[in-house]
Amino acid sequence: MIEENPLLDGVTLSGGDPMFQAATLVPLAREIKERGMNLVIFTGFTFERLMAMKDEKPEMLELLSFADILVDGPFVMAQRCLDLKFRGSKNQRLIDVQQSLTEGKVVLHQIQLDEMKEHPDLFPEN
Repeated sequence: MIEENPLLDGVTLSGGDPMFQAATLVPLAREIKERGMNLVIFTGFTFERLMAMKDEKPEMLELLSFADILVDGPFVMAQRCLDLKFRGSKNQRLIDVQQSLTEGKVVLHQIQLDEMKEHPDLFPEN
């Protein structure tokens, strides 16, 4: 059904943090990737926290392993920003999951890197 819509190239998992249902979502994530689609996951956890929990909650790492982009961190009203792409507050990051897993550290997605160049005023700490 998704493949029939030319406007769609992927699936986003969000709301009711997907990491709390990771084991249930792994088969869906696998199917999404087998169909050649992108997978974006929104989570209140940071990438670093997910990595720290990988032994305790391996299903979270397994779900993450199928993702292309991770939007990490909780929405923080005090950092709300309507000018950001694909996220609501400045503490949230767009992470290139596959590159981050390969390098063992956070690698920001090109979308955020471009955004940081275009709008440095939105990212004063960088």
